[in-house]
Amino acid sequence: MNDPLLSVTEPVLSVKSLVVHFGAFPAVQDVTFDLRQGETVGLVGESGSGKSTLARAILRLIPATSGSVFVSGDNLLSCRPADLRRRRRDLQMVFQDPLASLNPRMSVGAALAEPLKIHEPSLSAPLRTARVMEMLERVGLSPGMAVRYPHEFSGGQCQRIGIARAMILRPKLLVCDEPVSSLDVSIQGQIVNLLVDLQKELGTAMLFISHNLAVIRHLSHRVLVIYRGRLVEAADSEQLFAAPAHPYTQALLAAVPNPTRVPAATPIAAVDETPVAAAREGGCAFVDRCPYAQDQCRLTAPSLGEIGVRHAAACHRWREVVYSWGHEARNSRSR
Repeated sequence: MNDPLLSVTEPVLSVKSLVVHFGAFPAVQDVTFDLRQGETVGLVGESGSGKSTLARAILRLIPATSGSVFVSGDNLLSCRPADLRRRRRDLQMVFQDPLASLNPRMSVGAALAEPLKIHEPSLSAPLRTARVMEMLERVGLSPGMAVRYPHEFSGGQCQRIGIARAMILRPKLLVCDEPVSSLDVSIQGQIVNLLVDLQKELGTAMLFISHNLAVIRHLSHRVLVIYRGRLVEAADSEQLFAAPAHPYTQALLAAVPNPTRVPAATPIAAVDETPVAAAREGGCAFVDRCPYAQDQCRLTAPSLGEIGVRHAAACHRWREVVYSWGHEARNSRSR
């Protein structure tokens, strides 16, 4: 999904040098990226890589250690509580577990009406009810379901309710943290298409976190790859899937069970993923698993640098990485 107009619009979200520590453990390290109106940025990485921590720090659901998060020009990390509360209507999140994210004691109608009561208190009760009913229909649910409670719905229906609650205020930024991972495959496509339709309708900027690379490829204009709290690659979606420039990105793509995919050039080694190992100073964090590693990689940590148009990677040997992927692709096509 590439849209050249996105590159000339002002960012809705601008994250600069964001750092999050849990005690002495660096969970997110020096993350910088922008997100524009109507754009979807996919965030991928294995479990424990810092995806959810990054998302929650951006929304100030957990404290950041340093850095800045600008939304429409205002730094959320320095906002006073009252200012942040007003900003919440523009910042919404869809969570991984749809049932756990809903209050079991509130009817669906009450759950959807609550954001309107908080952020649009001047709205009359009839107009508020009309907005709730309209939103339920928009996400494919019957208005009559407003009187029912979360436990009366399936997982897919609960996720539709969660999306309706997030979108009823027409936010500028929507963060989706693994929103389809707990759903049946047959339901995942429906939820993804619903998000795409709502985004096109409202122009919302979306940060989409997922392990599912097929979903990321379908949804995203750009993709960020995170490893041990650091961004190791960032590129337009088509470019990243066609020519990954970091060995870790290659490993993620090679792990997809697709009989037509390009195999990894060299196997990726397993490594201890404890906090002690992740916090090790000096050298590339991926060096113990990287088939391309040399002495330089053990001595100097690569920075995330431009390697092409709208394509950046944190790898000393990215040229060899790109070549190996292309070489395997050519061999695969010739077989």
